[in-house]
Amino acid sequence: MDDEERYEPGRQGGGRRLRWSWRRRLFMGVAVMVVALGLPAWVLHSAAQVRHQSEIDLIREAGEPLTFEDLNALREPIPDDQNMALRIVPLFDSLQMEESAAPALPIVGKSRKTQAALGQRHNAEMLDAMKAFLALHQDTLAQLHAAARLERGVFPIDWAADGISTTYAHHAPLRGAAKLLALEARVCADRGDLNGAMESCLAVFRMAACVREEPNLFGFLSGIAIDSLGIDALQGVLAVGEPDTVWIDRIQAEVEPWRDQHGLVQRALFGERVMGLACFSSVRAGAIQPGHSSELGEVAQVTRNVPKLLDLNEQKYLRLMRLQCEAAAMPFKDCVQRLRSLEEESSELSLLYVLASILDTQVVRATELFVKTRAQIRAAVAGLEVEKFRRAHGRWPATLEEVFGDDPAGMPLDPFNDDAPMRYVVDEAGCTIYSFSEDEKDDGGVTEPVDGKRAPDVGFRLLSPHLRGATVTTQPVDKEVWEAIEALRAAATQPAATAPVR
Repeated sequence: MDDEERYEPGRQGGGRRLRWSWRRRLFMGVAVMVVALGLPAWVLHSAAQVRHQSEIDLIREAGEPLTFEDLNALREPIPDDQNMALRIVPLFDSLQMEESAAPALPIVGKSRKTQAALGQRHNAEMLDAMKAFLALHQDTLAQLHAAARLERGVFPIDWAADGISTTYAHHAPLRGAAKLLALEARVCADRGDLNGAMESCLAVFRMAACVREEPNLFGFLSGIAIDSLGIDALQGVLAVGEPDTVWIDRIQAEVEPWRDQHGLVQRALFGERVMGLACFSSVRAGAIQPGHSSELGEVAQVTRNVPKLLDLNEQKYLRLMRLQCEAAAMPFKDCVQRLRSLEEESSELSLLYVLASILDTQVVRATELFVKTRAQIRAAVAGLEVEKFRRAHGRWPATLEEVFGDDPAGMPLDPFNDDAPMRYVVDEAGCTIYSFSEDEKDDGGVTEPVDGKRAPDVGFRLLSPHLRGATVTTQPVDKEVWEAIEALRAAATQPAATAPVR
């Protein structure tokens, strides 16, 4: 009788109640579980869809990019014949310099042992090695200078359909070009050609101009690295001699517009978000499979098999990216603090949001480097103004107010000290304009590395004229340097391979 309805006396008499079979009880139990578990999931999914559409609407209302076409529209169109980036592309092969090819040369090599201290000239042997290395790239350097005279440049980007597979083949050779030009600046300065050295510094900054506004983190970081390299090269040139004031004015005009530029962080995040959206679309379409990219392929496959879970992840990702974009518009200090809190929130996401966590852009360190480079640029621009003051008055200014009193807008502000004016110190050897840097502590203007560790402050150092280039390095040039240069020279003289006759 298990399959039939059975009655039993009511507990209080006067009636009978229905007794269900075990199959019906099992069915109803399962039904209750489905409702208990499924209803919240359905509600959560429906809410996620609403929030997802809300996030998309917010992006549209703000006029921010949603597609690769939107990203391309952000970039300034430059006619091909005026685009210096296109002049650099044919040089990529010659600029793919492995640092191991010149292991102990300054700037282009891996070793820092042979870097001359600020104000020192390189000894004759090292200078000969540096010149020999540059001679191997003579034609490339000439073409880089010709390209830099165009002033503006934008590299084309072939966006991958899934976003994350987009390649940026131009960044590595561009950094190679900047290093080569920085080395040329140092050689010119050591030889006494200070104006030629400044022209090389200017070309370094022009290399950075090709990628500073690129809407992705790779371009963002490349711009930071090249800008920092340019500031270091400029400081090194001024530490060994006195170029003409006209060149100081030219460099100042080139660099000054990039003292702030909060928008660069936000632009990079816009690009990362568009690529993230493209990735979610590819996951939904099944275009990302296991083995695609580290753990992403496996996670993508699991997430795609549960559409509701995929929607939840995309909504969470869009929210995190929106908050990061909003943070990027804040003053530098507030921006970094807010991004840190968002990074912590992302790191604490449950396994439910594993795909959102993988795709979330961890931009805190990149932004810290960006802010540090802005401080370095601000100090350098102010330093050039201080240098001109010294030339006009025959002494260092007692305070920065003496230089910028009539133009407070020119006063360099420290992003690591609540945008208070940067510190300025004068000593027997020269003067320094400096920021507190990331530790937000005043270390007295120490802007050079100490015992191999990173400099505690960031800024711009100017030496008194009588100390510029007054000493020479004593480090010997390792045998491997000349061996590497000879190997490069031999490779450069090899005849080109002849195509087979068909």
